Amino acid sequence: MEAHGEHGGDRRMRDGENHNRPDELLEALLACASAVLRNERFEDTARSIFDTCRSTIGAVAGYVALLTESGEENEVLFLESGGLPCAGHPALPMPARGLRAEAYKTGRAVYDNDFSNSPWMAFMPEGHVLLKNVMFAPLNVRGKTVGLIGLANKPGDFTDRDARFAEAFGRFAALALQHRVTQRALRRSEERLSELLHSVNDVLWSADRDGKLLYVNPAVEELYGVSARQFRRNATLWLEAVHPEDRPIAERKARALLEGRDFICEYRIVRPDGSIRWVQDRSAPVCDASGALVRMAGVITDVTLRKEAERSRALMQQRLKSLWRVARLVEADLKTLCAATLDELVSITSSRYGFYGFMQEDGAALEVHAWSPDTAADCAVAGAMRVFPVQGGGAWAGAVRTRKPVMINSFDAAAAGRAGFPAGHVPITRLLVVPVLAQNSVAALAAVANKDEDYTDEDIEQIRAFTANVQIIIGKKRADEEAASLREQLIQAQKMEAIGRMAGGMAHDFNNMLAVILGNASLALDELAPGAPFREEFHEIAAAARRSRELTQKLLTFARKDKLNPRAVSPAAILDGLLGMLRRSIPKNVSIHTDYHHDLEYITVDATQLEQALLNVCSNACDAMPDGGVLYIGARNRFLSGARAPGQAAGRFCEIIIRDTGTGIPPKIAGKIFDPFFTTKGEGQGTGLGLAITHGIVTNHGGAISADNAPEGGARFRIFLPATKHADAGDEPARAMRAAPDRGSETVLIVDDEPAVLSLAAKILTRAGYRVITAGSGQDAVDLALGAAHAVDLMVLDMVMPGMDGPQVFHAVRAGRPDMPVILSSGFSAHGAAEDLLAAGAAAFTAKPYTTQELCRVVRETCDRF
Repeated sequence: MEAHGEHGGDRRMRDGENHNRPDELLEALLACASAVLRNERFEDTARSIFDTCRSTIGAVAGYVALLTESGEENEVLFLESGGLPCAGHPALPMPARGLRAEAYKTGRAVYDNDFSNSPWMAFMPEGHVLLKNVMFAPLNVRGKTVGLIGLANKPGDFTDRDARFAEAFGRFAALALQHRVTQRALRRSEERLSELLHSVNDVLWSADRDGKLLYVNPAVEELYGVSARQFRRNATLWLEAVHPEDRPIAERKARALLEGRDFICEYRIVRPDGSIRWVQDRSAPVCDASGALVRMAGVITDVTLRKEAERSRALMQQRLKSLWRVARLVEADLKTLCAATLDELVSITSSRYGFYGFMQEDGAALEVHAWSPDTAADCAVAGAMRVFPVQGGGAWAGAVRTRKPVMINSFDAAAAGRAGFPAGHVPITRLLVVPVLAQNSVAALAAVANKDEDYTDEDIEQIRAFTANVQIIIGKKRADEEAASLREQLIQAQKMEAIGRMAGGMAHDFNNMLAVILGNASLALDELAPGAPFREEFHEIAAAARRSRELTQKLLTFARKDKLNPRAVSPAAILDGLLGMLRRSIPKNVSIHTDYHHDLEYITVDATQLEQALLNVCSNACDAMPDGGVLYIGARNRFLSGARAPGQAAGRFCEIIIRDTGTGIPPKIAGKIFDPFFTTKGEGQGTGLGLAITHGIVTNHGGAISADNAPEGGARFRIFLPATKHADAGDEPARAMRAAPDRGSETVLIVDDEPAVLSLAAKILTRAGYRVITAGSGQDAVDLALGAAHAVDLMVLDMVMPGMDGPQVFHAVRAGRPDMPVILSSGFSAHGAAEDLLAAGAAAFTAKPYTTQELCRVVRETCDRF
């Protein structure tokens, strides 16, 4: 059915003949109201209202249409032809013109009882149902016509009464349409709200005044790890989820809400998996007009990341303050820096005990540079050490081996890491050891203990971050101190070398004079019978000369650049022998504490000289403890990647440590203790050569020696000697010395630039029966030895002479007389240049000053061998 317009005929809104009973009309309107309430779809409601309207008014055909958004056409929802044939399609356009346009414009019902004669019939499509009369009732929503109820082909005419009825039914249809729009808007709003509540990360909740949960969004499960259903079933879950330490905060919030006050707080919650989250709780009461509490609502926000960021910032500020306090001590010595570092480590971890130390370069042992004050005060270990081997170590050694932190929060006698704790060690309840890495190896170790609560990963990160920065400061300080030490050692070495040359020259000259004194005294004693006048005086002269010779021998030991009898020996064996001598000689009020094993690598040394060097140091240590104390002697294998002395190469070393518990080395004399003739003892109590000789022995063995004040007090001497893994074979059986005759008749050429020594040697050998020829210079010696005037059997050659010296004479004579035996004689040692000549064929060596018996014996033995 199509109703496109009206003609200019009868369009009056007049009363007709349809007179419905009031109860029938009321029933119709109630049916329409029921349809509005009953149906959810507007199409179903509109159909029910249309059918009631059509039946009440008595129309045969009709439709319901809505105005399109453009406002130009009707959009037909459905069409009823009333049983008449209709080929028209309801979806065809239905322009809003003619009588329909008037209904849209006026918002009132209009009708035309002679529509069949209307000019608009010409616009009807072929096959459309024949329209006799038509009526259009508006659907008005909020003062705007948005659709029409179309009625047609009423038997008889439409009346004004029908128009009023149609308008009433139109209002019900409009109400249904508005209800649909409202419902759709509400559903869309609810969907958007649901999407919003599902997408928000905050927990939104509401509860009645008794705390029964009315609503909570799904975010609660993500934050709390518990479903909304579980919270609705158990109202106590909210409080149970709060961290036990923070529950008083949550309880204050509940009281505030019951009192009608807003409350904002932050606390921790514990999820079922044990993880902890920080939340901010913003809650508010909802009250009625009288102020009575009706319900409560709130928002709970996860602020864990913010709290962690705040905590990280606070920890960083704490580290920076600690680092600043340490950095301000950059000019202080290493001991002070390490102590300050440890103080900060103990502080930032709230610990009681701690230590800080460096690994030795070979990683075999830890050197503790600082103990916390409480550790030092509470420790009762006798003879506490500062160097701890990794092998056999406890928990700290595990941190070194794995290069990972070791954290023990229940430390007892059975806990891992108890190994190695001596009697009197401080009681440990909790322990944290963190290695400080440098180039993927452990450079240092930081340990703290006995925090009041468990150590956590946060403590590990605090120590790591702090020590990583401190290590830069300390590393530079160590490098600076090592460089300064090497410079000082270089200066000391140059000074000692100069002093050594001077001492050697003095000893040589002194020996020449002693040779004359001792030799002539020996000649006099040979001539004087027992009891003869002046025999006793000559005996005293000879004894004094021999004591003087011992003093010059010490000077030569300090000055020499070689070793007497170097062999690969065990340091432990040397120390064992040293201990035997010390126990017989040191004061009774000095005890000895040792720390070395017998698996030390071998060292290539002259055992007698090294023993003497160590004995000198130990004697000085005992002298530094007049009231008694402890003498510590230790040794360990070391690998040094850097030099400990100028010219020293990196490699394996044996470190020998001798430490006392005296007052230490005063800074003003620290640079002089190895100087010859320097002593702090009273007059007549020391020569001042002991440590100088020790320095010479150690350096002549390719080693290094240093002296400083030990961190635990007292003086500390550290000796580094090159190590080897192989020992020499046993000593060769000493060749038995036969009692050589002291007389002979051979021709002996004596060469010396000192006339007194030359005269003395000539006297000694002449009295022993030898034919003696003398030469006061090297050239005279060569001429006499190679000349035809004398058949020289043996030459006694001084090594040091002006002009042509001993080695030059030796080679010149050997070139002309390779069979002539040559005995070397010198106020220096048998090594150095003399050793080279012995290797080149020299027969023997005799040291000045010599006695009659010594000179005669070496000459006799040499003549017999050749």
